[in-house]
Amino acid sequence: MLVPYNPDDPATKLLQMFGFIRNGHGALQIANRIFETKSKGTEVVSDTQSVIIHS
Repeated sequence: MLVPYNPDDPATKLLQMFGFIRNGHGALQIANRIFETKSKGTEVVSDTQSVIIHS
C-alpha cells in the first residue's frame, strides 16, 4: 500500500526528522534497510492528519 508523501503533515515531519522515512517519488518510503527489516509485517495507515504505523 502506498502512502502519499505530505511534507506538511506533523507525523511525516517527525518521522523524517528522525530518519525513519523519506520521500520516494511522492510516496512515503522506509529510509533504510535496518528500519525496513524491523518493520516487516507492519501496516502503515494514513489520513490527511497523521501517519500511524501498526504492528
